[in-house]
Amino acid sequence: MDPTHTLIPVKRERATFMALFRSIERSFIELDGFDSRLSDEDKTSIQVMKHRVASARGEASHLLGRHVQIDNDEDNARIRVLNLKSRLDSMDTGARMLAEQYRLNGGGHP
Repeated sequence: MDPTHTLIPVKRERATFMALFRSIERSFIELDGFDSRLSDEDKTSIQVMKHRVASARGEASHLLGRHVQIDNDEDNARIRVLNLKSRLDSMDTGARMLAEQYRLNGGGHP
């Protein structure tokens, strides 16, 4: 292995990322059930969230890959992992809150 690269020890983060992705997907499935009652604004927001989640999934796959290497900077890798976890947590919270609003309003626009 090239000594200017450091393997990122982030395998332990895999379960956290997978749990966040599962939670977000559950919220999306629930929101899909309200599709005919979603406002245009909420439909647009959901599409944007889905796009961001897909992008984050690719980033997580890269960061958690077996041979991910970051030039000489393990701290940078940890920061990238923490930033991604923070973004996913925000997306998860947003999707769950929107689904909860529709659920509480009997499936109608909150």
